[in-house]
Amino acid sequence: MKASDYANSSPREVRQLIREGKWTLPTPGMCKGHVQGNLVVLPRDLAYDFLVFAQRNPKPCPILDVTEPGDPEPKIVAPGADISTD
Repeated sequence: MKASDYANSSPREVRQLIREGKWTLPTPGMCKGHVQGNLVVLPRDLAYDFLVFAQRNPKPCPILDVTEPGDPEPKIVAPGADISTD
């Protein structure tokens, strides 16, 4: 299978494949019509400065969601997701 075979899949379906280890390749081309973002994990003492930087530079570095320390669920953009496994 290739990523484009999942173009019409929902993000939830693709996250489940990844969570189960059934998909381990890059995901561009999957879930047509949905945004794909990058994950940035920072120590707490750097997080605020990065957030300010990103807010001042929204085109190259948009903030899609922010989680609390220890909480792996991006509640705004992917409720039910787990960034530690998906």
